[in-house]
Amino acid sequence: MAGEILIADEVRISFEELRTLRRINVVASGTSRHAGLAGQYMFQQLANLPAEVDYASEFEYRNPQIGRAEITIVITQSGETADTMSAQRMAKQKGSRTIAISNVVGSTIAREADGVLYTHAGPEISIASTKAFTAQIGVLFLLAGYLAQVREEISRDALRGWIKELLALPEKTRTVLKTSDQCRQLADRFRKSEDFLFLGRAIHYPVAMDGALKLKEVSYIHAEGYPAGEAKHGS
Repeated sequence: MAGEILIADEVRISFEELRTLRRINVVASGTSRHAGLAGQYMFQQLANLPAEVDYASEFEYRNPQIGRAEITIVITQSGETADTMSAQRMAKQKGSRTIAISNVVGSTIAREADGVLYTHAGPEISIASTKAFTAQIGVLFLLAGYLAQVREEISRDALRGWIKELLALPEKTRTVLKTSDQCRQLADRFRKSEDFLFLGRAIHYPVAMDGALKLKEVSYIHAEGYPAGEAKHGS
């Protein structure tokens, strides 16, 4: 496409198909699903495409009504998540095109997809998986911008503005990391708390969900086999 700003060589789906899309389906689990929920807002607001998000573990059991003129996006850090691979195969059987978002080059889910977008976030070596979440959201944002560009739903100036904001994130991240001493002080202050409430509205809601998940992942204790408390999210 002449004058394109975003290029997605590994999305092997023609412009003609992308312009006639009727819906986006996102399938994932855990943190990847939370990223997909953030992506839902991006697809609907930037590309003007309806989007639905499913749990990978439930997708194939509900006879999903998907088919041609749709794209199913499967998100998995490892590229080998069994439920997500099964969902991708079912989507393909029903005629949907598939795009994989994965961190592992050459993974099964990437090989079987019609297109693949790698997060290139480096190896995951600990819990909680924060960099996978942020990288997946970044890739979903770029994909939404690409679809908006192909479908002519966004002006070139607006798209350049969004990309400028994306490119500013590394410096903003470095600024946040400088607050580590304050984070330690807050952790010490609240370390005996038994409950936390995470609040978020609109696109911030899935961020709140993942924040609650992260706190639960890193704060469980083993006294008599029970966790210290529960982290909750709300809108």
